Amino acid sequence: MIVSQFDKKYLEWGKILTKTSGEKLPNHKLFLSTVNLNDQDIEQLTNLHHDIIITNEIIDEKSVPKVKTRNRWGGTVGNHMPEFMACRKAKVLSWAFKKFLNEELFIMTDADVFINKGFSFEEEMGDDDALLLVGEDPSPTAVGQGFHNQIRSGVMALKNNLACKALVDSWVNSMNVHNKIDKIEKGHWFWDQVTLKITVEELISRKILKIRKLPHENFINSSFDKDAYMWSAHTGGEKGKKNSLKHFQEKANINKYRISVVTPCWGRPEQTKISILKLLNQNINNWEAFIIGDGCPEFKSKILTDEEILKKIQERRLEGNSIIFKNNPEHKGGWGYSIINYAIRNALGKYFLFGANDDEMANDHFEHYLSEIEGTDYDFVYYNTFIRSSKQDYIRVPQLIPDRIGHAELIIKTDFLKKMPPTEAFYGHDWKLIVDMLEAKAKNKKSKSARTTYIVGGTPADRPL
Repeated sequence: MIVSQFDKKYLEWGKILTKTSGEKLPNHKLFLSTVNLNDQDIEQLTNLHHDIIITNEIIDEKSVPKVKTRNRWGGTVGNHMPEFMACRKAKVLSWAFKKFLNEELFIMTDADVFINKGFSFEEEMGDDDALLLVGEDPSPTAVGQGFHNQIRSGVMALKNNLACKALVDSWVNSMNVHNKIDKIEKGHWFWDQVTLKITVEELISRKILKIRKLPHENFINSSFDKDAYMWSAHTGGEKGKKNSLKHFQEKANINKYRISVVTPCWGRPEQTKISILKLLNQNINNWEAFIIGDGCPEFKSKILTDEEILKKIQERRLEGNSIIFKNNPEHKGGWGYSIINYAIRNALGKYFLFGANDDEMANDHFEHYLSEIEGTDYDFVYYNTFIRSSKQDYIRVPQLIPDRIGHAELIIKTDFLKKMPPTEAFYGHDWKLIVDMLEAKAKNKKSKSARTTYIVGGTPADRPL
């Protein structure tokens, strides 16, 4: 399990960590202990990772201990959240050990890192108890050298065993009982690291703890080395950190995708599986999908646990796509209206598509629908679809009149879609959306292509897409 913590000021960094950890370390859950986030912040984070637990607490900044900031920040005495949050790490780790008893490993990391590629912590650790960043910082200009950074708290991996529990408990205790260590006063900057240092050294001397050094320069650096497992933002002062944030956001595709798609799911597990696999088989990358069960028992028992789907989702996430795959706790009905609203509200794609769990997409569906709207000023474009009917299959050539067009035919500019009224819980809400868009004077066109890449009602076995 990956463990991290941050407050509202570090939310954008937290999004990067959340997204890159899900993509590069997909087999590890993520536990975030956050401070002063709102419901929308938490929703955004939840959408960036497939297996995330978030606990949030509200803390008044005026209530945190008064300490002195680092000299580079002015050296003023006051209620400073950065120092408070740094000293909070040990408590967060302690909570993780108590809360997640069945986890084998805890990987604690600061929020302002970019996970560049996967790393086998278990293999690197071997028979030792912990992996720690020990020794001189390869970027001394960032924080200087000395007692305060000989063991760094920015990244560590701890086995869930008695030795590491002793380490965490003793670290928490050291923070509380000492008032000053080697010129660093209690609660001031680097208090987390000096207390960690004396705790580790004591447990090693008592032969309670066995540690292994992380390969510091190769493991994490601030030079954005393509071979490093993590990138750190701790260089270049405030300006350098802002540049790092922008660079990390671009590399993580954190605020944009080419396209977003929503597929609400209810019942029909066999067809649902086919529909999801077709969606996941798109021939392009840089997209996000909201595949969400509407409080559906079959979705929970059969789809969320399907090995073929889970394997494909992991593959596509590793290619830089975002997939929100979950079952809502209760059934809302209304033809998936609540799921559609959720996806629109949280969509990061430039354009937006609709799907359904009894429909199917060709593997170039995203590409086909993007082909006539990207680089234009159209608010939406609509395409032909293939309709399966109990009487006779046919190609629907859509028109902007009731019953002759629906969600399946549309690709919409997301920024424009977000301005429309929320979807309501009645049959025909897709036509209501079209009416709303036309009343808003949406610029639109009918595609010139006669191709159909979307089948309403799925595909017969003898006519695969």
